[in-house]
Formats: sequence, structure tokens, C-alpha cells
Amino acid sequence: MIGRWAVPCALLVSVFGCDGGVLSQPDGPPSSIAGDYTLAAVDGAALPCCALPDSASGARVTVLAGTLTLGEAAAEEWVATPAGWMAKSCVHEIPNGAGVDTANVVHMPDGSSYRLPECGDGSYGMVLTVRSDYPDGRSATSTRTTAGKYVWGEDRLRLVGSGSTRGLSGQIVAASGEIGITVQPTTVGPPVPVPPGQTLRFVRAR
Repeated sequence: MIGRWAVPCALLVSVFGCDGGVLSQPDGPPSSIAGDYTLAAVDGAALPCCALPDSASGARVTVLAGTLTLGEAAAEEWVATPAGWMAKSCVHEIPNGAGVDTANVVHMPDGSSYRLPECGDGSYGMVLTVRSDYPDGRSATSTRTTAGKYVWGEDRLRLVGSGSTRGLSGQIVAASGEIGITVQPTTVGPPVPVPPGQTLRFVRAR
């Protein structure tokens, strides 16, 4: 029987869509994006930003600083799928009648199951320093760290949250002697330790 696509990104929805958006790159695509990046803006605004409410604690969370470190990884070919453009290592075919849950486990019609391999062959680490201002007047500064694998190619990027289908997706723009990476958390799956719904822009010299 002809199988159907199992694309983890089909479970992920962000303002960029599954392919992380497509933007022009005046300087052409970089040959590597590995390196250390500094957080330059949140939701298009300079730091500190942006005092958004945290529904869990009731605090208003402001991002003070951040870094993104990308290990070496070769650019991958991206292919068109029913869920949009995806890196080849993130696309798998499963038998008809099978389903995929949010943990990337394939459930077969006969009751058996197996886990799809994680995509991406480069490592990443992201650290954000945030201040939480609570309704009772207390204020606390803390760091939020996430790590996992990433996949990229041309102007597309996806950071895969370690052990989960949730991560961050976005775009790469190389221009004016720098590489800019803009990402936003996806909205389905286990949470990642960044303020929800925020767009983060990191930069480094090219």
C-alpha cells in the first residue's frame, strides 16, 4: 500500500508556518551558521523587553539578555510536504492507518508502535536571562536554558526541543556583514523554557 507522510511539523504551528518563512538574502545564503549569537531583539523591540504576562505564575516576564550557540551542521535539502517545506531528515513515511502522536511515536493499526528518529545533526543551546515581576511587588532574575538539535538550509531553520516535537522555527537572513536568526516557539507539544509567543532575533558577525 502507498504510505503517507509523517511530518512532525504537521503538529507544529507558528507564525512562520512549518517552513519557517522565506525571506530574500542580499548577501546570499551562508555556508555555515555555526557560532555564538547574541539576542538583539524580542518582538522587534530592543532589550529589555517586553513585560509579557506568565499565566502560570502571574508575573510579568521581561527578557534582559540571551545567547544562542549553534554547533557545526551541514545545510540540508528541504522538500515540499503536505505540511509545508521541511528538511529531509525531518520527513518520514508511515503505513496507511498509522498515526503519530506529539511525542513522535508512530502507532500502528496492529497496536505496535515505534518512535521516529529525531531530525537534525547539529547541536544548539539557548540561554535567556529574564526578570519576573510579581503582583505582590517581588522581582526575581533567572535564566532559562534549552538545548537540542537543529536543522537548517538556505534561509530556513528549526531548533528541535530535546526529547519533544516542540521547538522553535524561523528564518536566517545574511546581510550587511552579519547573520540574523529569528525564531519563535511552536504552539503544540511540551513547553520550551522561553516566554510563550515571543519572537527572538539573534545576530552574529558574518
